[in-house]
Amino acid sequence: MQDGTSQPIQIGGGRASTDPVGMPQSMQGMHSRIDPAQASGAAFSLDIGGGSYMRAYEVGGINYDLLKIMYNRPARQDRPPRRLGDDRLTIPDVQKQLKERLLHLFQNQTCYDSLPTSSRIVVIDVTLPLRTAFISALENKVPFGILWDPQQAAYIGMMTVSDYIRILLKHEETRPGADGGDAAGGVDFHKCCIAKWREEAKAEEHASSQKKHEGAKACRDFLSARVDQDLLSALSDLHKHRIKRLPVVTQTGEVVSVLSLSVILNIIMTKMEESHAVRDNFADLLGYSVRELGIGTYYAQNTAWPKCQFESRVHDVLHTFMDYGVHCLPILDRKNRCIDVFTRNDVMFMENGGQYQLDITLATAVYNRPRHPVFCFSPDDTLYEVMRHLNACGVRTLIAVDESDKVIGQITLNDIFEWLLSGVGEAAPQG
Repeated sequence: MQDGTSQPIQIGGGRASTDPVGMPQSMQGMHSRIDPAQASGAAFSLDIGGGSYMRAYEVGGINYDLLKIMYNRPARQDRPPRRLGDDRLTIPDVQKQLKERLLHLFQNQTCYDSLPTSSRIVVIDVTLPLRTAFISALENKVPFGILWDPQQAAYIGMMTVSDYIRILLKHEETRPGADGGDAAGGVDFHKCCIAKWREEAKAEEHASSQKKHEGAKACRDFLSARVDQDLLSALSDLHKHRIKRLPVVTQTGEVVSVLSLSVILNIIMTKMEESHAVRDNFADLLGYSVRELGIGTYYAQNTAWPKCQFESRVHDVLHTFMDYGVHCLPILDRKNRCIDVFTRNDVMFMENGGQYQLDITLATAVYNRPRHPVFCFSPDDTLYEVMRHLNACGVRTLIAVDESDKVIGQITLNDIFEWLLSGVGEAAPQG
């Protein structure tokens, strides 16, 4: 990032967003906002699920003192995790049997069965300026939008929170340099239309011979599933194309919903809760620990891994998201304990008075977003416990912490479904 004072990115009419995006219904409304100018030594407390979530901030000196943090952990089952050696099963055996039981569970199930009673879909005209996409996300509390090309009279793709991050970082290149000259190679946030940005992003991506994370591919063509398409086939499409969302369309091409891994997980867990037969059918295979099954990412000592601190600059945090291809970053204190998390969706809450600023600290940026516990797990938790916890909390990532609250890894919905769908003898995708 260049030296000098960064120009804030103005996107709207001075509106500040403080509403939760994508938070579970039980967590909505549990957020607090503190004016950074008055926050030196200020403390706040939130009651979440019967616990107290307290921190003291001293913004002036960038000194954060942890008072009390609530970790939201999976509920343990009565029986201990099973061991592969005791059952004479291998990991491929467990994968194969789980896949067979998923096939049976989703038999005769179509995408129509996944449709919610009501949903909100944001459609964005690609001839409009980029700032329109941000305004749509903020006003509709949806961190993605479906792109419509009026010239083709067709949907051409999706705008995701990863695209918003790319735009913010690219826009920063347009601000004047420290020497007073104009920076080149950026994008004009107000004048550049969405269609033009997509063309330039595709050209840049094509020119790059190597990408660390194929899953972070920008500006994909429009992919969808029909309402009459079987659900397992749609899940396979999510896995094959390494995407997190898949629009569901009618026979005439109208988008009626958006399918995601969270929706699929909710269907599985709901069926288990409603039917003892289904739960018993999966109980033995989901009773192994995620550590033993090899699901999740765990960090070795003295190696670099994605993390941040409240002192970190937003610009650096956004680059960490893109460099590592992760959705969630643990926020560490000075003793390397996990005291909070920052997700890609939280980027939408950095808007303050219609502006985005990338040269501020993360501590200042998160004043505008909901407060929530650190959703975590232990590698010794069973796959069932982890899946149930992800579904109950409505999150895509759980942070692995040890007895001293040190971060040792994380597990995501992608990790679980890539493992489930990887097949026998097929390596799980990276990234």
